[in-house]
Formats: sequence, structure tokens, C-alpha cells
Amino acid sequence: MGNHHDSLFRSTFARSRHAAPWLRSALPPELAAAFDWRTLTAASSHFVDSALRRHEPDLVFLVRARRSRHTVALCPEHKSYRDPTFRRQVLRYVAQIVAWRPPPRWRPPIAVIPVLLYHGAEAWVAQDEDLLLAGLPKAMAAVLRRWLQMPVVLIDDLSRCSERALRRRRLTRLGTLTLLCLCRLRWFAPRQVLAAFRRWGDLLRAVDREPGGRAAIERVCSYALRVTDVAPERLAAVLEEVLRRPECSIMSTATRLMAKGEARGEARGEARGILLGRIEMLSQQLQARFGALPPRLRARLRRARRADLERWSVRILTAATLPEVFEKDEPPRARSTARPRTRRSA
Repeated sequence: MGNHHDSLFRSTFARSRHAAPWLRSALPPELAAAFDWRTLTAASSHFVDSALRRHEPDLVFLVRARRSRHTVALCPEHKSYRDPTFRRQVLRYVAQIVAWRPPPRWRPPIAVIPVLLYHGAEAWVAQDEDLLLAGLPKAMAAVLRRWLQMPVVLIDDLSRCSERALRRRRLTRLGTLTLLCLCRLRWFAPRQVLAAFRRWGDLLRAVDREPGGRAAIERVCSYALRVTDVAPERLAAVLEEVLRRPECSIMSTATRLMAKGEARGEARGEARGILLGRIEMLSQQLQARFGALPPRLRARLRRARRADLERWSVRILTAATLPEVFEKDEPPRARSTARPRTRRSA
């Protein structure tokens, strides 16, 4: 489900037109007033570390300070649950952005500001240096806490934000609709989903009239069908009623088929795709640690089941050699204690 949240978030806020109003509303007013938001530009967000591992922040934007050519990097992140490793993730991204070469005509950023959009079930709990100092003796942790500097993360917590408060923000129509979907839909029963789409009719009609609006409506429908149990036919009927369009091109055939195959229980095709992705990830981890895999083990990985991958993923953390990851799967043959039979003489 996390991939569906990420896809909807990126499809809207990867574009500066929608990202600028949201970031302005998420930043403290005095900080937001310091930037020239007309200069906000999306930058590449792919980084490769020294071990050739790929890291990808959700988004990275560059913006210039007012009446200056100094650049600040804004790093929006998105979480649909309380992630205890978030601080470590932010530290890695900040270090990578600081060492990153910006596009031409942009100066290296003088600061990196992470901005977290959170829409989990419970309010976000502030996470501080204690996560990094866990396990240290108390006296040492107390000394380090006095000197340890953590990057400031601005939190846009939607878990306690009402629909009225979201609508009062000065966002684009699609930006508002996206935030409403992210922080509301997955908790709704089918009847509540249909009521929400009727309630958000003004936003849906406004988005539908914009360039690319029908594709945006299609993405919102796909998200709703994947994270809720609403029936595709009932959602299509409500959309025709709300958008006041008699033709049923609102939800394409592809969306309906995906809804029937994936929205309820994850279709076997998608489950297989997830399994192949995990196999590829484990293969890369094994090669990064132990070198090239022999053909026999590559074939074994291709035949792996989910339980095998979970077992091997745990072993790779402590195994000193490649055989240690796999060898325990084959139980030793039990020695027979029975005495050999002797042939009776005729």
C-alpha cells in the first residue's frame, strides 16, 4: 500500500506548480517569506553511494532566497506511518545533497531543509538524538547529546488536520484533493468513500477542467480503488454524477481491470512482481557483500518463495561467507540406528 501513497504524492507534488503552495503552507511564515517561490525548481533526487547502492529521496527542490542568488535545497519526504529510522534516513539525504553538484546556473545550496508530510493513524512523535544514541552508556549519551547537532525537520502532520483546515490552505485544487485523499481515504468504508467524493465535488470539477485534469482524476480514482474496498462501478457512477459528464470515460477500462485484480487482496500478478523485486534486491545485497553469485545460487534465488527470502534476508546480516546464508536450509541427513538386516540362510 505504501507504493500507492508514494505514487499519488509524487504525481502531484513533483511539479513545482503544486509543490510551491504546499511547501509555503508547511514552512513557518517567516521562513517561507524569505524565499522567491517563483524560482522553485525540481532537481534530480537520485544518489548513488560508494557501494553503488541507489538512494532516492521522495523529492528535491531548489529555491533562491529573495533578492539574492543564494540557493536553499528543500527535501520533501512522505510517510504514511511512524518510521523510527526516519532521522537516519534524513541524515543520509542531507549529506548526499550537500555533496551533490547542482544543475548549471544554480549555486550549491547553503542549507538543506527536510520537510516531512505525514498522514499516519496517530500523531507524529518527535524523534530526536535518542534514536542515534540508543545503546550507549548514559553518561556518554548525556555528553554527546549536548554537542550533537541534528538537522531540523519541518513536520506537516495531517493526522489531526480536519478537512476544513486542509481546504483553508492556499493550495492548488489538485494539491488540496491529493492531501485529502492521502489523509482520509484509506480509513474510510466504501459508503464513506462515495460520500467523500460527493463532498469534494467542487475540487474534482475544478481539477477536471484543468489541462491534464482527466489524467489527474484517473490517478485519484486508481488510488481510491487500491486503498479502499469501494466497488469500481459505484465509484464510476458517483464520478459521473459529480463531474456532470454522461460518458463513462472518467474511469478507463484499465483502471477498472486493475481495481478488480489488485484493489481487493493484491492480485497474483502484482504479488509475483513484488516477489521478483525482493529477489532482485536480495541478489544485489549478496553481490555487494560477497561478490558475483555462482549460477547455482542465482537459479536458487529465482525459484525462491517469500519465506525463503525472509530467512535469507535475516542471515545476510550475520553471515561471514556466502554459503552460510544458504547452507542451513538443507537439514543434515539423520543417521540410521537400525542394524543392517542379515539374509537368512535357506
